Amino acid sequence: MQNDKVKILFLHGLGQNKEAFDKTIENINFKDIENIDLIPNNSKDLTFFDLVDMLENKIKGIKKPVIICGISLGAILAMKLYFRNPQKIASLILIAPQYKIPKMLMNFQNLIFKIMPEKFFKKTKISKNNMFSIASSIKNLDYRKK
Repeated sequence: MQNDKVKILFLHGLGQNKEAFDKTIENINFKDIENIDLIPNNSKDLTFFDLVDMLENKIKGIKKPVIICGISLGAILAMKLYFRNPQKIASLILIAPQYKIPKMLMNFQNLIFKIMPEKFFKKTKISKNNMFSIASSIKNLDYRKK
């Protein structure tokens, strides 16, 4: 595929922001790249499905086929976008995806999130409420059925 015929979207993981891909993007010779900050710090309590809807609206507005590169949360978002819009997605680059979320581990992580002080979350540039809300909303995710 010629690089002017597709767009690349980069999707970071939970606890990260778009800066996670800065060094990668600096080293790519590609014309049409968008590095998305998935979770604005001032946003309401978002869920995984809010993020999917936001990204789905974004890719529907793109006239070219889309390559999505996602890490962790970004990877599972990329898979969901592909399941909903296979005609729009040229390819996926998935880094550390979870096709099935381990519930016990996620419940433990959410317990830790609840007791952690807000100041820890400021370093991630994602509010504690958003971190908890998104993590809680993916605990039943299971792509084995796809």
